[in-house]
Amino acid sequence: MKKLRVMLYVLLQSLKNVARNLFMVFASVIVVFFVLLVVGSFIEAGVVTSNIIGQVKERPVLKINFRYYVDEETAMQYYEAIAASPEVKHATYISKLQNFENMLKEFEDNREYFENLDKSGKLKYASIEVQLRNYADGKAFVDGIMDEAGDVIDSAPNIFGVVEKMERAQFWINICTIAAVIVMTALSLLLIFNTVKLTVLARHREIEIMKYVGATNTYIITPFVIEGILTGLIGAVAAFFALGGIYDAVFRLLLSFSEDANIVPLTFEQSGATGILAFYLLFGAFTGFIASILAARKYMKV
Repeated sequence: MKKLRVMLYVLLQSLKNVARNLFMVFASVIVVFFVLLVVGSFIEAGVVTSNIIGQVKERPVLKINFRYYVDEETAMQYYEAIAASPEVKHATYISKLQNFENMLKEFEDNREYFENLDKSGKLKYASIEVQLRNYADGKAFVDGIMDEAGDVIDSAPNIFGVVEKMERAQFWINICTIAAVIVMTALSLLLIFNTVKLTVLARHREIEIMKYVGATNTYIITPFVIEGILTGLIGAVAAFFALGGIYDAVFRLLLSFSEDANIVPLTFEQSGATGILAFYLLFGAFTGFIASILAARKYMKV
């Protein structure tokens, strides 16, 4: 029964502390909110970028388009040579007719125009889709193919440059995430520290009396610690729901653009929402706990 009374007293004092310093507590919550929102945005950007890179890597790195006058037999000879190359993981041959049909499907509304335009046969060409074992070899592979067969190849676009830029962007996103965690953690600690410090200062005489009558440091400091933890947790929960709302809006935007690129974007749940929530709660509780301990410890000596 005594322990229950102590727990109720501690909880009541924590709530009183929050009510007495409502403005500073609100300021601390706002800081934690924006800190976690920024950090979470960087984390989610890294996850989304990594997912897109992974999907792109699973596709053919390049498509070799032969000139229209290259016959199927010659194109097949090049296909067999390319497919046997040790750098090639998989190669697919696309005939002239198949390429032409694919183009007509893409421009279905102007099908008759392209059918009439193709009387010269210039719109029919064979192609080879190539997936390399190491996509990073794309540029060197294309250069080698063009040197050897440039007279029969019309174009050989590859996605290596796109993936390289995306990986570079992901690297900087990761760097910014680490920097944001460090800087934002310091800001959170500082403001929660100041909030709890003001509360402790306001009750300094009361703390002195409690010390003189035999109250332990743990008994005195616990309400301030709970106040700090509550501040961090409120900011964390608010940031999580805000991040989810922002992510859903971005998801719908990505969905409208990804259809053409055949990329399936991740939903908020698929992007690791559970892990984000756990990180937020731990971050909020940890910063609140540490800041409160640091702010109150100084005034425990009487």
